Amino acid sequence: MAAYDRSSPLIKTDKHYTAQQLYAAFEPMIPSEERERVRRVLDRVAVLSKLLRLDEVVASAIIWIETGAAGTGLPFRSRWYTERLNLGNLGVTGDDDQNEASQSWSTPEDAANGLMAHLVGYAYGNAWRSVWDAGDLGLPRTWDTRFYLAIENTPNSAGVAAVNSHPEREEYFDNRMRSLVEDALEKREAMCKVPSLKEKGP
Repeated sequence: MAAYDRSSPLIKTDKHYTAQQLYAAFEPMIPSEERERVRRVLDRVAVLSKLLRLDEVVASAIIWIETGAAGTGLPFRSRWYTERLNLGNLGVTGDDDQNEASQSWSTPEDAANGLMAHLVGYAYGNAWRSVWDAGDLGLPRTWDTRFYLAIENTPNSAGVAAVNSHPEREEYFDNRMRSLVEDALEKREAMCKVPSLKEKGP
């Protein structure tokens, strides 16, 4: 498995992890009351990652960071997630008025559509139509009102993991992605391959 860091590309064309693998990686950190919503989010992220040729590990690391409770490193606890299902802190700029005006989503699937639309803007810029079928998915701006701002930032993001990020936060992307892959996904993947005693036979 290739190593992940802040320069990892947003675009990925094969060897995708499944929603079940992503959920297993997050499971120990998910508040009990959020498990069903998180499962639905990750189901949609996994589907869209393959469809849109995006990296689900990068998307998951962004979700981990942006939904985290301050000072804990634990995801799915921020106000913007619990109240608005905002998976990427889209529109949460630090300005009180802009924060309060930030977008809300009504279902986990819609929230995942919003984040993945935003990442399409970063990854593909004005070529977004090459992967996003508006007839099937609707216009990206339907799901992410800041979609065209993502396109404007494409030259700055260079289509990599630490999109539109402050330098002091880039280490978090490195750590979160490595944790998802090395500490969680690969270990659990290996566990799934260990034959049971029954399978080993006498």
